[in-house]
Amino acid sequence: MTQRDDATDPDEPSAEVVVPDAVDGGGGPGDLPLGDLLGGGGLDLGSMMEMAQNMQQQMADAQQQLAGTEVVAFEPRNELVELLRRMGDHAGELKAGRELLDELLEAGEIDHAVELLQRLVASNPRNADLVIQLAEVCAALGDDRQAQRFYRHGVCLLQLEGRVDEANKMLDLIDGLVNDHEAIAMARDLLAKGQALEWEAIRWSLEQGQRRRIADEITSSTGSHPAVTGVVSK
Repeated sequence: MTQRDDATDPDEPSAEVVVPDAVDGGGGPGDLPLGDLLGGGGLDLGSMMEMAQNMQQQMADAQQQLAGTEVVAFEPRNELVELLRRMGDHAGELKAGRELLDELLEAGEIDHAVELLQRLVASNPRNADLVIQLAEVCAALGDDRQAQRFYRHGVCLLQLEGRVDEANKMLDLIDGLVNDHEAIAMARDLLAKGQALEWEAIRWSLEQGQRRRIADEITSSTGSHPAVTGVVSK
C-alpha cells in the first residue's frame, strides 16, 4: 500500500513511500518484509537480539573472571589474621595469612604482601618457609641487605628441622648476595659436621682470626711480639 507525502514540494515529482504491513503477514506484492529493510534479508530482529544477548553474557563472564583475580577486602581479612594472632590461634592465623598472602602475590600487591609477611614472621619466628619466602620477596625488590638477613636466619631454622640440603642451597643464595666467602665456608663446615650454626659465633671467630693474622704480620716485620716492650740492659 502507498501514501502520498503532503509535505512534498509541489514543483518536484511526487514520491511514494512503501510502508511494510507489520500486522498482516500476507501483505500484497508492494509490501517488503521487515528483514529486507534490515539489510537485504541478511539480518532479522531475532538474530540481532540473540547477538546482543550473547555479547552481554560474554561481558558478564569477563567481569566475573576479572573479579576472581582481584584481592577483595584486604583490610578486613588483614584484621582477621591479626585477630587470630591475638586469640592465640596460630594455626588459624597461619592458614588465613597464607591464603591472603598467595592472593596478594598473585595480584601483584607487593607492599601489602611484605607487610603481611613481616607480621607472620614476627608471630612465627621459627617457621623456616615463611622466613625464606620473606627473604625471596626482599631479594625480588632489590633489598639485598634484608634478603641476606632473612636467608641467614632461614639457614639456621632449616638446620634445626634437619633440612640440611635446603640449608646449603640457601648458603649458595647468600654467597651470591654478599662477599662473605669465609663465613659461608665456615657455615658449610658446621652443617657438614652437624654442629650448631650460629652466625654471631662465626663472625666472632673470623674477627679473632683476623686479629691473630695482624699480630703475626707485625711480629714477622719487627721481630718482637707487639705486646712486649723491649728492655735495653746497660
